[in-house]
Amino acid sequence: RAGDLTVKPATGTMLSASGRACASSEKYLEQTQINLRREGNVLQIHVQVPEEMQGIGIFYASLDLNVALPATLPVEITDSSGDMTLEGVRVTRVLDSSGDIFARGLPGDVEIEDSSGDISVLDQAGALRISDSSGDIVVRGAREVLIPRDSSGDIRIEQISGSVRIEQDSSGQVQIAGVQGTVNIP
Repeated sequence: RAGDLTVKPATGTMLSASGRACASSEKYLEQTQINLRREGNVLQIHVQVPEEMQGIGIFYASLDLNVALPATLPVEITDSSGDMTLEGVRVTRVLDSSGDIFARGLPGDVEIEDSSGDISVLDQAGALRISDSSGDIVVRGAREVLIPRDSSGDIRIEQISGSVRIEQDSSGQVQIAGVQGTVNIP
């Protein structure tokens, strides 16, 4: 939901989530929470903010979420708004509506689907797949890169040990350097 998200490795085997909530009234602040739910071997962390805020004036509620978890635990993220920072954890999939994404040192393959905001991925160990509607994409260091769709914004890709493929790019500059495999832009 609304607010920034930071996901980093924990020092041990525990998962922890904490946040900082901001709201336009005490009523909306009380309704802004972090909820944990376990279904089988899947642990879900949800940020709950008020669905409807009505009245006269400006209303808002957001929660900045910090998550620390074992670096080898596979993680899927769904985020609606706010910036995202991912460092050194095994993120497998990101679905994001708005806000910038900064990822560094992710150890495996990652799929990112983003509507708006810049995407920066540095020192990615695995394959990277990015579908994006708007915002710049910067990839520096990955095994391979596939961009099935990019609507607007610049793309800069460097230091790729395998191949790069950009299937559709509507607007923006494309800069590619330091690719050891093939570059394919049909």
